[in-house]
Amino acid sequence: MYHKNNAGLTFFQNIKFIFIVFIFIVGIFNLFFPSFTFAQSPSLSSLKENKCCVPILLAPMSIDDNGDLLISWADNRTGNWEIFFTKSTDNGKTFEDSINVSNSPNGKSENVEIVSEQDNIYITFWDNKTGEIAPYIVASENSGETFNRPLLLNTSNTS
Repeated sequence: MYHKNNAGLTFFQNIKFIFIVFIFIVGIFNLFFPSFTFAQSPSLSSLKENKCCVPILLAPMSIDDNGDLLISWADNRTGNWEIFFTKSTDNGKTFEDSINVSNSPNGKSENVEIVSEQDNIYITFWDNKTGEIAPYIVASENSGETFNRPLLLNTSNTS
C-alpha cells in the first residue's frame, strides 16, 4: 500500500494560517485604534504646510576614495530644517565645520542621502521651499570644500 507524505504541505498551511491570523489581528487593532501608528513618516501635505510631527532624523554616511568619512543630515539649528554636511579625515576622531548645503530658509529640507566617487560628492534631499515637496541635489567636485546651489530635479511624468 502506498502512503503519501504531506508534511511539507502541512508546514505551508501552518505558515498561511499564521499569516492570516496576523493580518486579522492587525485589522482589528486598526479598527479600534485607527490613529495609532508604529512609525509615522511625515505626510506630503504636512510638509507642504510646513507642519510635521517629527522629521525622519538619519545621518547617511559615505566613504570617499581617500578614505574620508562623509556625513549629511537634517538639522534644525537655524530654526528651520536644513541639510548639513561634514567630513572626517581621521576615521571619525574629528570633523570639519559643517556646511549648510540646502540653504532653504523658506522651506523644510529632510530625507537626505549621500554618495561619493573620487572627489565628487552628491547629496539628495526633499524640500518644500517652492510650496510643493520636491527632490533636490547638490554636488561637490572638490571633496566637499564647496557645493553647487541646490538643483531641483525634474518631477514631471514625461515619456
